[in-house]
Amino acid sequence: MLSQFQQGMVRLLKAGMPPVPSLPRILKIRFDRSKLRTVDSLVEFIHTRSSYIAQTSLHGYLKTRMGTSFRAWFEDEAFSDSIRIASVRVFLSCLADLTVYSVATAARQTVVDDAVLEALAGHAFRRAAVAGLAGQPERDDLDATFDAFDRRAPPPDRRVGAAGAGLAGQPERDALDATFDAFDRRARLEDWRIAAEGRKAFTGSEADLVRLAPVIDEYRELDREIVTNSIRFRWRDVREQIRRRMDGDGLFEDWKDRVGRGATGC
Repeated sequence: MLSQFQQGMVRLLKAGMPPVPSLPRILKIRFDRSKLRTVDSLVEFIHTRSSYIAQTSLHGYLKTRMGTSFRAWFEDEAFSDSIRIASVRVFLSCLADLTVYSVATAARQTVVDDAVLEALAGHAFRRAAVAGLAGQPERDDLDATFDAFDRRAPPPDRRVGAAGAGLAGQPERDALDATFDAFDRRARLEDWRIAAEGRKAFTGSEADLVRLAPVIDEYRELDREIVTNSIRFRWRDVREQIRRRMDGDGLFEDWKDRVGRGATGC
């Protein structure tokens, strides 16, 4: 009989990364031209795009850096754990940037108070985060798993690169709550008038992809430019989709209706 901790470990290892949509769904999403005029459609958009950008960027970088030996590394239990943890954190970073950009883009199409933008952004971020992490173990199991992971960090010779380098992005207890709090602070301080200009809103995920990837510091510095450029390229198409599909008036009207009905909980 497995203990609660062991069951949590099993669920975490089976859960893997925030799920990326299947190929048919990716194609449907990619060529979808419908307007983003409801909160539900916004949440679906930021969830699926953030999941896809995070996983393809992180996995793509690690596979390139590891070369033909990447399969052996991915099958290593300790290293697989570090990839899973990094993937969750990169996903949440991508989601935060995309949420801000999406809401700021909608705000350019109408006149809305900053308080409304903050509330909508916080609601969308939380719902998309929950959707993106569906299938992850319960909070208590995650805490126990993170504690165990900290205790059994892989020895230097099992880390990517040379000896003596630490794994980036170690998880902390209550990381999701801390992420929600951090996003709320960002939303309060955000200058929504300029948040949709260029790639201004995406500097966080660009930096976090490099910072959180489980590689040694030497590789982090050597690869910084090419890794940053890779995620910048991926974000360009997403921004174009948002600009083309966003219906700000419809979105805020739907949000107003939700607030009136008290349907703004996650």
